[in-house]
Amino acid sequence: MCCFCTVLSISCKDDGKIEPSPENIDLKNIPEEYTKPMAFWGFIDTLGNVAIQPQFDEVRPFTHGIAVVNIHGKWGAINHKGTMVIPPHYAALTDFKDNLALATTFEGKKYFIDTSNRKVLDCPYTDCMPFKGKYCVVQDNEFFGLMDNRGEIRLNPQYLQLKADENYLITTEIDGFSSLLRISDMRLMFKVEGQIFLPTEGIFRYSEENDVYYRHVSGKAVAGPFEAGAELKDGYTSVRDQGKVFILLASGKQIETTCTQLQYAGSNLWFCRHQDKRYSLIKIDDQAVIPQGNIKCSSFTRFSDGLAGCMDLKGAWGYIDTLGQVVIKNELPLAWDAKEGRIRISGLVGYGYLDRYGKEIIPMQFFEARDFYEGKAAFQEFPD
Repeated sequence: MCCFCTVLSISCKDDGKIEPSPENIDLKNIPEEYTKPMAFWGFIDTLGNVAIQPQFDEVRPFTHGIAVVNIHGKWGAINHKGTMVIPPHYAALTDFKDNLALATTFEGKKYFIDTSNRKVLDCPYTDCMPFKGKYCVVQDNEFFGLMDNRGEIRLNPQYLQLKADENYLITTEIDGFSSLLRISDMRLMFKVEGQIFLPTEGIFRYSEENDVYYRHVSGKAVAGPFEAGAELKDGYTSVRDQGKVFILLASGKQIETTCTQLQYAGSNLWFCRHQDKRYSLIKIDDQAVIPQGNIKCSSFTRFSDGLAGCMDLKGAWGYIDTLGQVVIKNELPLAWDAKEGRIRISGLVGYGYLDRYGKEIIPMQFFEARDFYEGKAAFQEFPD
């Protein structure tokens, strides 16, 4: 059942003021439970220069020019210059998605603000999830519903689970039935006594009586039943049937492989594990499996910026390219995704960064560091 009502939307006063830099902010009313950290967070640029001095208790990555930060136990947000654009007044603040973030006051009130710190929408229930497009999931105690960006409740909180993207939503009811609905008109697309997963590339998978099936959002059956299966990526997925592993195409065609396990690697590539426990890298080309070379790895990260982390049998990490060739030798204790041409590394002397060819660009010198986003990476240092 669908119920429509309007939630009061209140705009805060917007005087156009930009908050001063955090170093000069007079932070009052520090929470009683606040404990000063031993080290603080700041940001460096891709050459390792300090772009924003370490002064924050916690930080999140930059997205669309804004990074959410915590200073003296209170949450706000800064721009790339380190200037406070959202004053640190909140007990909690999510990252901005579609220009909205959920703010929680120290009095326990929750509402959505925009990047100008204007109050846009109240959160009318116990909790609200970040917006995905025009919609967000709302929670009333143990039940879930759906609200749009005008504050209208599209579905009352009455479901045990509710997952939504910009176009579709999945509801799970108390009786064990799951439903797929199209958000624009709340049309019921499919219902089953089992589990449904959100569509990817126009196809969704669902389980019924321990079997996995695939179906197009138009209602056309694609393939199944299978013993197991994953979501589509780049028009393909892996499924298991009668002990064999297949590549399943969006058309429903199945390509048998000699793999005992398939792991999606990104960039339309797959890690294929064989009977002898060795791995090869494969891709799908013209509806056929094309080997990309044998790789001596026992564990992987997905491809990012054309590189994937590869751990050898001794536990050392290196990086391979999309042809399966070793680009950076297995000499690292850990591996992170390549981001913006930089690879984070760590050692006994701290954190640093390599370029995509393995050259140390930023020496290992930071107590802790994170990946680059929008040309800046967070780093942590102890005060002098």
